Amino acid sequence: MKRNGMHALDFHGPALVEGHLTYLRGTRYVNRVVALCFLPYVGLLSADEIDRHAVQFEEVGATLLIVSSGVRPLDRLWIGQPVKPNTPVLADLCGRLHRSFGVAAVERTARCHTFMINRKGILRLRIMHDFVDRDLETLRKIVGLTDIHRAAESDHEAATNKAEYVPV
Repeated sequence: MKRNGMHALDFHGPALVEGHLTYLRGTRYVNRVVALCFLPYVGLLSADEIDRHAVQFEEVGATLLIVSSGVRPLDRLWIGQPVKPNTPVLADLCGRLHRSFGVAAVERTARCHTFMINRKGILRLRIMHDFVDRDLETLRKIVGLTDIHRAAESDHEAATNKAEYVPV
């Protein structure tokens, strides 16, 4: 099971990306903050709602990835829908991704499990929440605060690494 401080972008699997079935690797998102959201009811949300939240995460410099919690294949889940999500939706039919993050694949809860992964691919935060505007806004604020803190740290490092020349 992934724990805070461990590499978390070493996953791969089938995904629905921009309406097409493809194979997605987590390493694609190195140098990006990632919100990996295990959504227990992915079929109940509209593609527009998922994409709207993904755009809001992009505005704060993060990528929202959805993991479908269930055994329904993604192509069947969205086949009757006129619009498919542009946001990557990973399928986890065997439950490997769920097990590696410690999320029960068969549990039918109404709560999401989201894992915040930093730019280096390290798991930094795990949170259980509802997929509603208020909870997702809180996650986006956390990402924004993290980036402000990271920028302040890099400014401090740059200031302390400058060697001053003092003539003797």
